[in-house]
Amino acid sequence: MRYFMRNELHRSLRTLLLTSTLGVAVLAGCESTGAGGALRAGIPPQATLVREGEAQMSFSPQRAGRLYIYDASTDKTVDSFHLNAGQNFVADSGAARATIDGNEVDIGKMKKGHQYQIYFHPE
Repeated sequence: MRYFMRNELHRSLRTLLLTSTLGVAVLAGCESTGAGGALRAGIPPQATLVREGEAQMSFSPQRAGRLYIYDASTDKTVDSFHLNAGQNFVADSGAARATIDGNEVDIGKMKKGHQYQIYFHPE
C-alpha cells in the first residue's frame, strides 16, 4: 500500500510540475508576441500596434516615445525612431523611404509588397 501511494504521489507531483512549467512558458511567451501571436524581435512587449499595411503609412503621436517599423512578412524589425509629441512620421514601402515632419530619414530596407506594422512605445 505504501509503495502504491508513494508512486501516485510522485506521478501527481510530476504532473503538477509539468503543468506549472508549461503555464509559465505560455505566459512568458504572450508578453513578447504581437498581433496574431507573431514574435516581434527587438520591440518592447508594451509597444502598441498603431498602423499596418503594404504601402504608405503615417503616424503622429500625442506623447513622445519610440516608433518601431516591423516587417511582418520577414518577422524582422526594420528600424526605430524617437518621435516627439505631434511629430508626423510617414513611411512609403514602395519608395523605401520615410520622413519625420517632411524631412527624409535614413531607414532600413523596406520592400514593396511586404506587410508592415508600426508599433509605438510612449516614454
